Amino acid sequence: MFQPLIIYSYCYYFVNPSSSTTALNQISYLDVSKPFNNANPPFEENSIWKFICTAFLSPQKNIIYLFGGIVRDVNTDIGSLKSVLYSYNLETNEWTIPTTNGIAPGKRREMNGIINNKTGKFYVFGGLSDQFTGTENIIALNDMNIFDTISLTWSKGSTIYAPLPRADYTATLLSNGIIVFIGGRETNYFVDVDINQTAQGVILENRNGHSAVLTPDERIIILVGVKI
Repeated sequence: MFQPLIIYSYCYYFVNPSSSTTALNQISYLDVSKPFNNANPPFEENSIWKFICTAFLSPQKNIIYLFGGIVRDVNTDIGSLKSVLYSYNLETNEWTIPTTNGIAPGKRREMNGIINNKTGKFYVFGGLSDQFTGTENIIALNDMNIFDTISLTWSKGSTIYAPLPRADYTATLLSNGIIVFIGGRETNYFVDVDINQTAQGVILENRNGHSAVLTPDERIIILVGVKI
């Protein structure tokens, strides 16, 4: 068994990849199985250059997977489109491109996925593809892709009554098996999703590029973000 870790991937969001924004190439982690100074936590780092992606930990293996995003060679800064999926072994500290079964989804960025720890299956919806991921035009996507971390097999989920093509949202898995998608930008015009359509209570500002966490009592807490 591996030690408990808080894992921060370097999947970094920005609006214009051709701008002066700097992409970070670290994966940082903090061992919380032993005491540490909160003012100076002892983070450790490993690196690969991949950003605007989503990360998930296999519940059966000591492996972190990175899905989607933009990949650049750390030495040449040249874009690399070798794979939509990378894996990082927590025991050997090595990066690899896993050999998978089924038809892997097309390369994309600015999406969010969840892992079902009971089944070992990863679910990721939508995102967008553009010249940085291998398509000539910017295309918003609304397909549901499923990756079984046990058999390393890709499959497709249903798109019946699926949301409009969407990117920069949050995805949260509830205990009843329902995935809740909040906010983001939708359609090829990338307008903000109305997050108050079905919810009651306080009116929230529409947003994208935000974060969401699930509390033990099944409340979703939405954090920061930006708006168009």
